[in-house]
Amino acid sequence: MSDYKPYLCVTQVYAKPETVKAEPGYRVSFSDGWGEYLYWLPQDQFEAHHFPLQNEDKLCFEDVMHMLIHTKVEESTIGDKTTLVQATLPTGFIFTEASSCVDPKNYDPVIGKEVCMKRITSEIWAYLGFVLQWARSGLTWKEESK
Repeated sequence: MSDYKPYLCVTQVYAKPETVKAEPGYRVSFSDGWGEYLYWLPQDQFEAHHFPLQNEDKLCFEDVMHMLIHTKVEESTIGDKTTLVQATLPTGFIFTEASSCVDPKNYDPVIGKEVCMKRITSEIWAYLGFVLQWARSGLTWKEESK
């Protein structure tokens, strides 16, 4: 494999559950503009690499919530007026947000966490939108000739 270089591939696929030789999995279909491809993957492999969407051409609130319910959220208080939230997505990617108040007498960690989670939710929405756009359109830049 020393001649091979690493590449990241993002492709939107369509799939349906299918059991082959008593093993649950998915029949996968995708088209890349050059042809249509069909293949089968065991359930654990498919689910580890494919995120389900409510619609094929847009993100929905439910998609973002689906990512969030599988996200590990840790929170802590720093000093006497700051909440720190770390959200580890199922991919292992980590978002970190902080929220502070002006007067420690007004500090409420529940409100602090809520503020941080709204920001993290917005970031997840943007990142998922980026990935969906990439999967649907590919990379469209043209290398300039030198």
